[in-house]
Amino acid sequence: MASLTLEVEHGLDAARAKQAAELALTYYLDRYSSRGLRASWSSDTRVDVSLEIRGARLSGNIEILPSTLRVTADVPMLLRPFRSAASAAIQRETLRWVDRVRNQG
Repeated sequence: MASLTLEVEHGLDAARAKQAAELALTYYLDRYSSRGLRASWSSDTRVDVSLEIRGARLSGNIEILPSTLRVTADVPMLLRPFRSAASAAIQRETLRWVDRVRNQG
């Protein structure tokens, strides 16, 4: 399996960066848990995520770092052709949730 690592600058304090991650997780779990999306916090700053897509299992984590959100995923061979599209989508969605929290106050 190949690994995908992406860091997205958030420009928020730790509590608000975690809030952005929690909002995103709540949204995606509500939408995709019936399709096998699972998430569990392994620490205050790390959530482990897994999903099955067309028989291929994706697993990874999101770490809340002082200035970035680091998304790491193990990408099965079957899904490797979609890595760049996945990276762009992760970047876009992460920024969307960070902006939502930033604009709250």
